[in-house]
Amino acid sequence: EVTEAEVDAEIDQLRERFAEAETVARPLQVGDLAVLSISATRNGEPVDDARMDDQLYRVNDPKDTGQQLDRELLGRETGNIVKFTDTLEADGPELDFTVIVKDVKALQLPDADDDFAITASEFDTIDELRASVHEQLAELKLNNAREALRGRVVETVSELVEVPLPRSLVDQEVQFQLARLAREAERHQIAFDQYLAAAGMTLDELTEQLREQARTTVRAQLVVDRIGRDAGVEVTSEDLTQQLFAEAQRMQMPPDQLAAFMREPERLGVLFSDTFRRKTIDHILERVEISDAPPEQ
Repeated sequence: EVTEAEVDAEIDQLRERFAEAETVARPLQVGDLAVLSISATRNGEPVDDARMDDQLYRVNDPKDTGQQLDRELLGRETGNIVKFTDTLEADGPELDFTVIVKDVKALQLPDADDDFAITASEFDTIDELRASVHEQLAELKLNNAREALRGRVVETVSELVEVPLPRSLVDQEVQFQLARLAREAERHQIAFDQYLAAAGMTLDELTEQLREQARTTVRAQLVVDRIGRDAGVEVTSEDLTQQLFAEAQRMQMPPDQLAAFMREPERLGVLFSDTFRRKTIDHILERVEISDAPPEQ
């Protein structure tokens, strides 16, 4: 089900993309833009990396972000000078910050009317735009439900079987997950040690946490692989191509670039295994009874 409130939220996000910032003569509120001059010192010495002039900053709710800068800016006006102590990085040293509020701007969102629909989309009316957003949200929820169902079915089947777990496979899965997290941090331009600091754990603590997840994953893989072999599941070149396109979409990478990346024998083996397991899970889903499911549309 998709609620009107969910559609409203999506429309509001779209309106923000077309919003205009206008200078206002009032204190800063959540959602406002502030033009800031920022400097910092450590033990009385300037810190060049922390210096920013005419920096445009959106003020967020500090309850959501936990950022000291958001706490200090709320209620401030143009010309105010704010001084506070904070760190530049999660695990960095404390710095003495001085922030000058040079301007306060409020976002003026366009009205959600037919003119906005024409400007922001291929639709002529706001009702058509809302109907399209409703359809997209419904499809997203349905796909999420399908993925959740696949995971739950595999989990349920795996729990029925006692499987000895080779330590080498568990270790391999832990290293795979660590590498995945490192790539994800790199994609967001965050050093892995900064990621660990933000998560509030050491590498050993993260590894141990991943080890428990790895045991569950390896058990599921062994069970699904056995079911697939017993059922005679086969992987065709068309199946591999379909899986490649799905992976490219998930990783936001052009298919031809991912194909070149996958040409190495080890990575091709991973692609084959993922495709085989996907087809096996399809095979299992055809043979399970789902209770408490919503009625067919």
